[in-house]
Amino acid sequence: MEEIRKKVASLKKNGWQIMFSWVKAHLGVYGNEMADNEAKEAARSTSTRYEYTRISKSYLYHVAAEEAKQKWQAEWITSYKVAATR
Repeated sequence: MEEIRKKVASLKKNGWQIMFSWVKAHLGVYGNEMADNEAKEAARSTSTRYEYTRISKSYLYHVAAEEAKQKWQAEWITSYKVAATR
């Protein structure tokens, strides 16, 4: 348990926000039941390795900006006002 506390403290120190919350089970939905079982098994396992790759905020902003530009362009092209404003 102490090792987990150290890992959580290290992540918080590096700017990560960690939140734990209860999620109601999706009873009767096969895929969700399977996912719940896999998650519980992974959480109980002592041999599970936790790995992640940090993605920079600037990259996320870049991706979001590109998506916003593409969405705007698509709306602009299909708008009936295009001919009037060109």
